[in-house]
Parts: sequence; C-alpha cells; structure tokens
Amino acid sequence: MTNRHYFCLEDKAIPAHQLAASVLDFAHSRQVNKHKLLRSTGIFHEDLTSDKTLSSLQILKLLNNAKSLTPGYDCGFLLGRRLFY
Repeated sequence: MTNRHYFCLEDKAIPAHQLAASVLDFAHSRQVNKHKLLRSTGIFHEDLTSDKTLSSLQILKLLNNAKSLTPGYDCGFLLGRRLFY
C-alpha cells in the first residue's frame, strides 16, 4: 500500500471474522446456502476463521448476495439489528 490517506474499494482492510462472519451466520439462520452466499465475492469460508482482511467491494458483494438470497423484505433491518446488539 502506498502513502495514501484514503482507502479504495479494492483495498483489503476489513477483518473477515467480524462483519462477514456475522452476515454468513445471519444468512444461515434464514436457511441460505453458504456457497451461494459467497459466490462471486472472492471470500472463502476459511477466510472467516482466519486473520484475513477483506475489501469493501467484497463486503458489498456479500451484502448484495445476502439481500437477494434471503427470503422476505427485512434482511437489512434484521442484519443491522444483529450487528449492533
């Protein structure tokens, strides 16, 4: 990484075991297939249990997959509630 004072979408700076693992856990509780959830994100199940970091773009793709695969219209609300309680 160069001497920048900002992050780009592709910069890996978000710990995988926090947000991504929470999204995966939430989707699993709603019977979403984890392989479909992780498809096209570049995130692997092993990344969630390690010290790997993810990019904002990977997280956005994961959240988009969760939204489209989770039944009902309350995915965003329920996920936000889970993250902040």
